[in-house]
Amino acid sequence: AMPALAYGLLPNTMGIINKRFKRIKISVEMGTRLDVEKGVESAQFDFGVATLPVNRQGIDVEELFAADGVCVLPKGHPLAKKSEIVAKDLEDLPFISMNAGTLLRYQTDELFGRLGIHRLLSIEAPSTLLATNLVAKGLGVSIVHPFIASAYGDRVISKPFSPQIRYEYGLLFPAAQNRSQISQTRSQITIAFVEALRKNVNIWKKTGVF
Repeated sequence: AMPALAYGLLPNTMGIINKRFKRIKISVEMGTRLDVEKGVESAQFDFGVATLPVNRQGIDVEELFAADGVCVLPKGHPLAKKSEIVAKDLEDLPFISMNAGTLLRYQTDELFGRLGIHRLLSIEAPSTLLATNLVAKGLGVSIVHPFIASAYGDRVISKPFSPQIRYEYGLLFPAAQNRSQISQTRSQITIAFVEALRKNVNIWKKTGVF
């Protein structure tokens, strides 16, 4: 899984599976979206979780959910009094971006570029997980996955952001021609894991995490 998704989505699900299948070993690999795609396509991984879109012939994709990015601010930031952050509010502020070449970076840069709003791109981070941690240290503001902001609790201030930046997330599986390489027992565990993950996603939706 990509780091933000592993940190934000998987721990509760892993707890459920660990109780149900006490004798199995769960191994979680974190990497870039490309790492996840390659591992799933080669059937090295039973399945992956990543942002969409993913277009590879060797991968079957199932949509998991979609959510809007949120703006995270350090505690005590002047914008913290606002109920919603708009793009113009971030003009000329220190902004923590994702690394160049990532989908999240493209989506964010495209929005601000289209609106003609300049940000002070002070730091680049490889994941929204690190970006949120840097925000907590007072090094800037950022736009991140909502479940990451929620996981950080009161260490950062999270605000709805407008215009919306929509993130889509999906489950990646080895395509049908590769699945014969995976044992039946492992397939049963994978199915149970995915079901538990979907249930947790529905709970998070109802509780307003995203």
